[in-house]
Amino acid sequence: MREFSKLFHLALHVTDMEKSVAFYEKLGCEKVFSLNLPDGRVWLTYVRVTELQYLELFQKVTPDLEGVKYLKETLNGVLD
Repeated sequence: MREFSKLFHLALHVTDMEKSVAFYEKLGCEKVFSLNLPDGRVWLTYVRVTELQYLELFQKVTPDLEGVKYLKETLNGVLD
């Protein structure tokens, strides 16, 4: 199994984008940019952790959007 040596960005689903961004800013991170849905709601926000590391925060917009379920369906046996 190959070991990770670097991690450039990590995607996280959040239930409250404003609170999540504020939390990471208190930790010293910087909001870089956001992308909106057609209805104007924020869908994704990039937060800089270091010069080469970012958090990709996705707003949870539907109740059935669960990170573990998404990963399981997306990977579909890749890690088995």
